[in-house]
Amino acid sequence: MDNPNRTYTVGEFAALSKSSVRTLHYYDDIGLLRAQRDASSGHRVYRSQDIFKLQQIISLKFLGYRLEEIEELMARSTVGTSLTEGLRRQQEAIEAKQRQLEQVHTAIGRTVQLIEQQGELDRDVLFSLIHTMQSEEEQRQWLQERTSPELVDRLFNQSAEEKAEADREFIEFTREVRRLKGNPVDHPEVQALVAGLMDKTMARVGEENMASVSTLSETDLDSIQFMTSSPFTAEEEAWMNEAMAYLMTQQLGEENLKP
Repeated sequence: MDNPNRTYTVGEFAALSKSSVRTLHYYDDIGLLRAQRDASSGHRVYRSQDIFKLQQIISLKFLGYRLEEIEELMARSTVGTSLTEGLRRQQEAIEAKQRQLEQVHTAIGRTVQLIEQQGELDRDVLFSLIHTMQSEEEQRQWLQERTSPELVDRLFNQSAEEKAEADREFIEFTREVRRLKGNPVDHPEVQALVAGLMDKTMARVGEENMASVSTLSETDLDSIQFMTSSPFTAEEEAWMNEAMAYLMTQQLGEENLKP
């Protein structure tokens, strides 16, 4: 610095540092970067050495530190382990944010693709799909704790094309439910619909993983339902459950008739 005794008005200092006057006033008020007062006018003035202090504040903010943490760090004459630990926490937080952003990016891409392919979509169906996309990582972790690695791998390590196909099948299924709801549960189309759903579910899960699924308790199933989102009304849910129960009864009856 050419002249260590030079002073700057708050406007000059804001322009020099590319900060706002409001920010400088706030830093002064909380004691993070104190300004001097001009003896004649009482206005805030800054010295050349304040430039380096402000640079430190800006650098620590860039690294993700909160103002109270910055104040504590700047009060020390040296920094060491505490700074390293803080930086590692910031790094972990950034990595988590990056994963979240990647999840959002993928969900947006899938949603745009669906709208482009399907045209007008039922609002509840679309939001149901988006919610399920949003909680996909939470679902994965939940299943990892309760089921087999093979099941988790089968359900979540899918290609973009496989996920898009699953989205389309879900939309078609909801449309069919709305079309057929109100028919008797033994109606051929109704039974074909629920049979197709069970077949696709079995194909996705894999027969070899059904034992892992069967160990889940009713409480477990309630919690996984909260991570997903159903676009169906209570009446539609009850109707589908009745139709599935009828299908299973018929299948068991057929099994018992086999020699």
